[in-house]
Order: sequence, then structure tokens, then C-alpha cells
Amino acid sequence: MFLIKLMAIILYLPSLLNYQPIKEHVFKDVIIEYGNITRNNDQDGYFKIYDKGTRSLIKEVIYDNRGYDVFRYLAYVGDDTFVIVCDTYITTDIFALPTYKETLLLKYDINGNFLDREFINYKPINFHNHNYYLIIEFKEGYSIYNSNLNIISSIDVTNTYLGIFTYQFQGDAYINGVYTELIQINYPGIYSIKIVDGNYEFSFDVTIEADYKILGNKYSDGYLGEVKIYSFGDLFLNNEEYIQGSSIKTVGNHSLVIDGEFGYVKIVEFTILPDVAYHDGSEYHQFIEYSEFEDSIRIYSNGTAMFLNNDFYNSELIDKPGIYTLSIYGINNFKIEISFSILPNVAGVESNEIYESVDFYIFGDAKLNGIYITGSNRVTEPGEYELILMLGDNEYKTINFTVKAGKEEVNSFEIEGYLKYIFLAITIIGGVLILRKK
Repeated sequence: MFLIKLMAIILYLPSLLNYQPIKEHVFKDVIIEYGNITRNNDQDGYFKIYDKGTRSLIKEVIYDNRGYDVFRYLAYVGDDTFVIVCDTYITTDIFALPTYKETLLLKYDINGNFLDREFINYKPINFHNHNYYLIIEFKEGYSIYNSNLNIISSIDVTNTYLGIFTYQFQGDAYINGVYTELIQINYPGIYSIKIVDGNYEFSFDVTIEADYKILGNKYSDGYLGEVKIYSFGDLFLNNEEYIQGSSIKTVGNHSLVIDGEFGYVKIVEFTILPDVAYHDGSEYHQFIEYSEFEDSIRIYSNGTAMFLNNDFYNSELIDKPGIYTLSIYGINNFKIEISFSILPNVAGVESNEIYESVDFYIFGDAKLNGIYITGSNRVTEPGEYELILMLGDNEYKTINFTVKAGKEEVNSFEIEGYLKYIFLAITIIGGVLILRKK
């Protein structure tokens, strides 16, 4: 009887003083090996962390729970944390087989530092790991543990991801029915994912949204100037094939269609705004809505067409005061309207001034004491004057000025002749001055 019990114990325990690795996991920049080691007739669990590149040992951890400790499974529960499932057996008699005591969940970080633990009172049957959850099967069912070692009711899977989708799993994975060793999708599309681990299956669908980039000078209403677009997928701009990174300059409304895998379609609408400038006779300036000018201008734009007050406009000189609306057109029904004014003005005369005579120039139309005038003018007639600058049919500005009478000039030749005439008359009459009233 003693021999039978001894043989049972020897068969149950691994070889003395030997490591029995169970599995290796490649995780980020390290490799994690876990298993069991027997020391002095006591079995403990262990794991070793190796550098993935050099295979040099970074850290070794041996776990001793004062019993026969069996490391059964390693699950990843975060980007830098993992959990080891450890069954603990105890014995009260050296000749008795160890009996099951409990199962522990031991949480460590990627550097081998102990973080947390959780106790399980029922012996697990099987284990699964995906999406950083640990799924433990029991006779009565299964439990799902999250990264905090809390039991949750279901596995949380977001159905829509932007640009890229990665999924951690152990077992076999299938994407739209095709086996894959790595779930990492960066192409837009609609995908069915299935995880198979023995008799366990978990399936879900995800949509990978196109993470497109529009490069250009962004304003509230669109882009000004050149635009370039980058995205995975088959691209079509305004119903024509588009090569990503190609220059887009045409003013107007644009529609980009992104075709992905398995029926995925995304439509991106954007607008390229016109660049509008004016020339004042000496240099160019940015044209701004509701601008007011006091001289002639020319307007330039990269739109497909321009209209000025509903008449086709091709950057001709605008030399008449008035209120204007510039309409700029682009492709796909794009239209923008910019209002501006060219104001009348006068040079050479000021309000409330007094002149003996005055020369002034009118840009636009004006009324001088009710009479329409324009261009160069000269006023010499004494009097009070009201000059009204007109903006269309409306009075824009009033200037009041005065022209006064100058001193009367007497011709010196006439005075000298008149004196000679008087002297002659006096001589003829003999010194008698005769005055006659005419």
C-alpha cells in the first residue's frame, strides 16, 4: 500500500528540480514563459520575462502559496498587464494525494511586479482570453473577468472604429471567414470576426471607418487654395478616380467617395473657396466683403466665373461709385456673393470754407445747388453753395462752402486817360469846371 501511494505521488509531481514550461507568449517587446518548478518535494509556479530581441532574461518570479501550486493559464488583461491562473493543492499526509484547495488569479505588470489577486472557490475547467478579458469555464457555466479582476456580465465590443482595429486573442481567429494569426485591420470596411478556442466561439461585427486626412488651409466654410486628400480605400472625386495626394484646386463643392471592403462606402463633402483680390492701381490686396473704396479698382478671382451686379465680369476697371454685388461661381452649384461699395469723393473744396474762387474735382456724380456735375469744376461767382455727393440715387455727403466777391480792380490806363480828358476840358473852357450828369 505504501508503495502504491508513493508511486502515485511520483507520477503526479513533475521531475524534481526541473522547470516544466507550459507556454510562451510574445507580448510587446518581451517574451513571457510560464510553467511549474519542483523544489524540495514542493511544486511552485513560475514565469520568466525575456527580452524579445536578445532573449536575455529580464526577470524571473517563483510563486509559492505553501502548497502544490500549478500555473495553468496566462491571459492578457491590458496593454502592459497579465493574469496567471494558479491552482493550489494541499496535503496533510506525505502518503496522501494532494487535494484541491483554491484557484487564484495573480495580476502582474509587464516588468514582473505583482499588482493584485482574486480568489476562486470553484475549480475551473477551461480558460479563454480575448479583448483583454479572461473567460473561465466551470461546470455550472462561465465567468468573465475584466482588467480589474471583477466579474462582468458580457464582453464589451465597440462596433465602429476609426482607421485601425486591433484585437487581442488566444486561439484561432477568422476575418470574414478567412483564418488569420493576427487581428489588425487598417483598411476601411465591414468585417465579421470569429474567435475559436476549442469548443468556445465568440463572434462579432466591426466597421472600420476611413480615417481620411484633408490637407489645406481650413476656414469655417471650406478650404482656401490647394487641397490634398489621403486615405485608404478606393477614392473617387466628383465621380472620377482620385489618386491620394493629388492636388485639388478647382473652386466649388466637391464630393469624395471612399469605397472600402465588403460594401463599405463613405462620402466626404468639402468646399474649396475662391481666392479674391483687388488691384488699386499700384498693388494687390485681399478682397474683403463690405469693403468701401474711394477710387477705381479691378477685382480678380480663381472662380470659374464672376458676375458684377448680374453682368458678366472679367476684371475690367470699376470706375463708377455705387453699391455692388460680386457673384463668384464654382463647380457643382457653388456660388458666393460679396457686397462692396465704391464711394464718391471730392478734392479741392472743404465744407464751411470761404473762397474767392475754387477749383475742385468730383469722383462720381454730385449736385451743385441742384445742378448735376462731375469731373473738374471751377466756381468764381460769389454766393453760397451746397455740393451734394451722390451714391446712386441717394445723397451720400453734403459740403457747404462760400465764394465771396473780390475787390473791384480799376484799369490804370482808363484812369490816366480820364485825367487827361479833365485837364483838357479845363484848359478849353478857361478855367471853368463844368460837370454834366449823363
